[in-house]
Amino acid sequence: MKNNNATRKYLGPKETEVISRLSYEKLSIVTTEQFDKMFAFNVGLRKQIFFRLKRKGILKSITKGIY
Repeated sequence: MKNNNATRKYLGPKETEVISRLSYEKLSIVTTEQFDKMFAFNVGLRKQIFFRLKRKGILKSITKGIY
């Protein structure tokens, strides 16, 4: 079977930490306020993580600040 690297989705350590914690807390919807209480990331890193997880199809934006 041919390995297609273009379709492989890689999660970084911070992304893995976020997904693991959200799964553990059984949260299907998270706000930026909840996220900030769970993680000690600065605003820039939080935006970057949300952007990457949305691009990979793991998170979807419902409205501004709610995923």
